[in-house]
Amino acid sequence: MIFFTVSDCHKSLDTSLKSIIMKRKNSTITCDTSAKHQKIEDNIPSPSPDFWPSSPIEYSINDPVDFWPLSPTEINDIESSEDNDAVTPSNEVRALITQTPSEDSQSHSPRNGTIFSNDQEDAEIVANLPFFSSAEGKILYIGDSVAYKEGDGTLVAARILDVNLPNLPSVDPQLQELIFVQPEGWGPEHAKMVTQLDIKACSKDAKFGPNGRDDSKTWQDYRKQYSSEEGRRARLHTGVVFDDAMLLHDCPCVQDRQLNRHPERPERCVEIMSKFETLGLLRKVKRLRSRMATKDELESCHLDQHVVTYFGSKPYAMPGTIVKNGEDWTPPSLKDKMLCGELGISCDTTYNPYGTPNAARMAAGSVIEMMDAVASGSVMNGFAIVRPPGHHAEQNHAMGFCYFNNVGVAANMALKNYPEKIKRVLIVDWDIHHGNGTQSLFYGRNDVLYISLHRYDNGLFYPYSGPTTDLGSGEGLGNNVNITFSSEKDKFESMGDTEYLAAFKYIVMPIARQYNPDLVIVSAGFDAAEGHEDAIGGYKITPRGFAYMTQMLKNLANGKLVLALEGGYALESLSESACACLSAMLGPELSPIEQYKFDGGLNTVKPNQSAITSLQKVVAILKDYWNFPTAVTGEDFRFALPVDWRATNSLSTRPKRTPKPKKRLPVEG
Repeated sequence: MIFFTVSDCHKSLDTSLKSIIMKRKNSTITCDTSAKHQKIEDNIPSPSPDFWPSSPIEYSINDPVDFWPLSPTEINDIESSEDNDAVTPSNEVRALITQTPSEDSQSHSPRNGTIFSNDQEDAEIVANLPFFSSAEGKILYIGDSVAYKEGDGTLVAARILDVNLPNLPSVDPQLQELIFVQPEGWGPEHAKMVTQLDIKACSKDAKFGPNGRDDSKTWQDYRKQYSSEEGRRARLHTGVVFDDAMLLHDCPCVQDRQLNRHPERPERCVEIMSKFETLGLLRKVKRLRSRMATKDELESCHLDQHVVTYFGSKPYAMPGTIVKNGEDWTPPSLKDKMLCGELGISCDTTYNPYGTPNAARMAAGSVIEMMDAVASGSVMNGFAIVRPPGHHAEQNHAMGFCYFNNVGVAANMALKNYPEKIKRVLIVDWDIHHGNGTQSLFYGRNDVLYISLHRYDNGLFYPYSGPTTDLGSGEGLGNNVNITFSSEKDKFESMGDTEYLAAFKYIVMPIARQYNPDLVIVSAGFDAAEGHEDAIGGYKITPRGFAYMTQMLKNLANGKLVLALEGGYALESLSESACACLSAMLGPELSPIEQYKFDGGLNTVKPNQSAITSLQKVVAILKDYWNFPTAVTGEDFRFALPVDWRATNSLSTRPKRTPKPKKRLPVEG
């Protein structure tokens, strides 16, 4: 049984501040994913259209946002520079967030509740950690045991994961969400940013999650790794963003939740984050804050009417019975009955009137935050674990589980907020379903190149769009690239690693290099991964295949790469594939996973015949817009991969055993 708890509260701030900071959520909700939804009280306040403050980018468009606390050496270097005031927070802010531990501060460090003894090694580790002063005057370090208050006043036990410098210069740092905490006894998907004023001493009243107290040795190891040079380099290299508000988007059905379960469910993200933690990947990345996208940001892709419809306008009680169309909560109108019996905005797209608007805005805002971190240079690359997905969402139409086009909004914000750094954005969509929404948003533009690799089946696979002949229009002619896979008429052939990597090597990468993007964003859907049923997937890409594609894209845009989760519904293959991509983003020097290498990784380097035929048709159309080697444009080119990519010891390369002779029955007579 998994529980989800989201805290929300608004703090009253001094009106003299130039900006008003609000907490991300407005209420506390507890829902059990293996049982029926609990009813939510009717008096819960709703988000207003200006629920979230403006993006930090609006404060300083061209200045990088620093997600890493300054070291004592860096602070001294900056203080000695001539333009100190222009590039650093005030002395008061630096002293509040991170400072050089003095003998006096060490004597007041919160030994009660920490995990270290007083030996010399532990003291040296603590001395290298960022620390801050809580509202109670406690000096707190990474890994310390603390508590914070939920919206309903519940005191929750937690550990400090990270400390960030203020990124809203006009707002008191104590009122900003700067302290990243992990609630004890809960999964990694519940980690969140809180303000310094939220942090309290961990008392006996503090509540622990269903898993109880965390193992102290685990936090000791975390603190040691955090203080190491490798830990610092890893957090400057790759980021991850997720928020548990996205778990509240779920079908509000009243039937047995294990029957006819909607495939786009909260467990998808829970499984990914749990796998990240199990494999040690979360210790090697920078955890970034999440936030909800603003109305202006969403309107960069969507019409005002569409944004207002799914933005959230008033509170709703979770229905205790099947919701009927027109029952006090339109827009949007729920007109289609789904398999579970609940009504949705279409037969396949559920809408939870309480959780969906906040989750959809949080998904778009989180991808923007990851883009900001990569574009500003705070991290080299990053993975946004978000839901609901977005690549089917069009300007004024939600469909295919999607409400806002997360990747599209982030691409537009990159071009708007970083005009000197980012002039061209490449969007690669490897979800098995064509991203009809993303294609429609950029169809007539040349500042965004959209490349989609998808199952097409001659137009018979959902969403029945994305033929290779869709090439863009006007200035964007040639900048819409659809790499379609269709099987031969007589039989279905499933595409896997070899087929997708052949498309990458001979089509995606040559086009991408000619386009020369300043930023690469991937619609990272994993429903082409092995383990999905034919109706929603049917292909067999392995985690290794997704890792290879990620590694190839890292060679573009000076490594500025953002992955945003789209589809993927078979939980095991979804989580393993996501881990493979994150490992590839970290690279062999930083990743704890060492299995994803090009050399000797593929069972075969020859694509199947259906893929060869499909890719030949694609090249025949695209060669008028992009340059390909003469051999690739030939009618007999077979798209074989380099021989050294083939495994030397696999099922496909081992010699076949001589079959044993069949035993004959004795002949009677």
